[in-house]
Amino acid sequence: MGQLSSLNARQIPFLIGTLSLCVALAPYLVFGTHANVVAHDHLDANFTWAVVLAHEGQIFAPPDAIVEPFLGGLERRYLGGSFQLYYWIFALAPPFAALVVAEALTRTIAYIGAFVLIRHMQMHVVQSALGARDVLLCAMIAAGFALLSFWPPGGAAVAGVPLFFWAALIVRYPIKHRKVAAGIACAISVFVLYGSLVLSGVFALTFTTVLLLRDMARGNWVKAARLAGFNAMVSAAFIAQNSALIAGVMSAVPTSRDELIAPSFPTRDVLELMGTSFLNGQYHADPGTSPAMLLAVFGALLAVCLMWLRGADMRNTSLHAALRLFGAAFAALCLTAAIHGIYYWDVTRAAVAHSALSGFNFGRFHWLQPALWMIVFAATLFIITVTLKSKRGTLVAIALAAAQIVFSVSALPAYSPSSVKQPPFADYFAEDIFSPLHDLLADTGQDVRLGMIGIHPAIAQYNGFRTVDAYLQFYPLETKVRFRKIIAKELDKDKTLARYFDEWGNRAYLFAADLEKCRAACYSRVAPKQIQLDIDIDAFKDFGGTHIVSASKIMNASSLGLTEIAHLQNDPQFARMRLNAYVYAVTSE
Repeated sequence: MGQLSSLNARQIPFLIGTLSLCVALAPYLVFGTHANVVAHDHLDANFTWAVVLAHEGQIFAPPDAIVEPFLGGLERRYLGGSFQLYYWIFALAPPFAALVVAEALTRTIAYIGAFVLIRHMQMHVVQSALGARDVLLCAMIAAGFALLSFWPPGGAAVAGVPLFFWAALIVRYPIKHRKVAAGIACAISVFVLYGSLVLSGVFALTFTTVLLLRDMARGNWVKAARLAGFNAMVSAAFIAQNSALIAGVMSAVPTSRDELIAPSFPTRDVLELMGTSFLNGQYHADPGTSPAMLLAVFGALLAVCLMWLRGADMRNTSLHAALRLFGAAFAALCLTAAIHGIYYWDVTRAAVAHSALSGFNFGRFHWLQPALWMIVFAATLFIITVTLKSKRGTLVAIALAAAQIVFSVSALPAYSPSSVKQPPFADYFAEDIFSPLHDLLADTGQDVRLGMIGIHPAIAQYNGFRTVDAYLQFYPLETKVRFRKIIAKELDKDKTLARYFDEWGNRAYLFAADLEKCRAACYSRVAPKQIQLDIDIDAFKDFGGTHIVSASKIMNASSLGLTEIAHLQNDPQFARMRLNAYVYAVTSE
């Protein structure tokens, strides 16, 4: 029986991990390009950048090389570093296959990292012997984390945080086995190559620096020295990977981020934002806080209070260690939520308005919240197993972990109803519109460059077209000023739209004030049948624009110097994704 239990304990992590991965990938493998995929900040941005760079053969292009499909031609430095594993995947596989591979890699990293971190906490913090049930509990907690709705382009920015924390904890002790050393090296490589310095790297390193200072304060100089070396290696790797970005930031060339004005809120709204951030995180870093997770927290604390009231021995080593773990993770969670709110506090925004911090989002500690919530959840389940004792406590903890898995799966975009933000992949990119458009414009003999109205430029870029407009993280300020001339009159019609472009501007789109209900996702059910457009057609031509594709008919096309040459419509799987495309040619005069 002992050997069987040991065998099961070795098999359980692999079986749970494989099952979790199958659940996450099943919609993509079964439905293919008809599966629902996150569109917002994914298909309309990073995904398309990767597809275009791979197609153009410019993933490893020098920083000053011009990538033609974006914004009338854009330097490579503005599209992320060459040493990003996310981009490499698209160089090796077709777009949809690359998306699925990236999804599988992200969830594999998340599961392995979460499992080894939880196992480390249970073995070395809670000092609990790991039987088959204990390993099952660890694996199920890890599966609940691995099945969260990760922001797809983030890669290891969120999913890799547990693996990074595990490596930071392990490296403080003597490394006696090559497997451990290899694991630490893999953790650093994955977190750097598949993560992000600006999203979570800086903030994860801040946490490990706090741990370093704690070791120093306690006189643990050997641990502190090892952790300092670890931090130095990770920092050096991030700097090497992001050398082009850092050089651009350090240069005197103004960028669109120089005009960035973050939203600011009064104290009452900031307190509400802190509470929301604490419970729900942020769109790109959803912690998957479920009723099961909250029930575990309150149940564990209630059990501890009852034990204390009954005069039970609270010096139990395992319980005391689990409470310390819970307290540390919970305090860190509260701190990240507080910093997120403080970043948007009107007092803070006024204080940093004209300083170097104005363009740095120090509130992004929320990228660590999914990992911190997982640690809080694990600690509460450890407390439950200790306080209830015997098999009953473990079974209750396993049941709560199973409930968390169900919640995580139910929130996955691939299992959610189709919507504009989570459409079927094939419907979103509307190849049945842009393939005929290729044939239509191939005979013009022009160097075709499109401008999109009411349609994401990424859709045209994915389909092989060059565009005047684009969605980017940042780009030259001079380009933003030139682009604004095209849409200046439309911005004058809508002050909210003007602020959106002037104070942020990452979406350099051909905005039309008449498209107030949809802006760039103007499917036929919400798009007006016709619009009045006021753009500077000469400024449009200066960007190389030759044609405009609009989701609505442009009533004053002739007065703008536009000639309608086609009206195309797709045949989507879902009627809500039906798209009209009115194609206009710019006259040469």
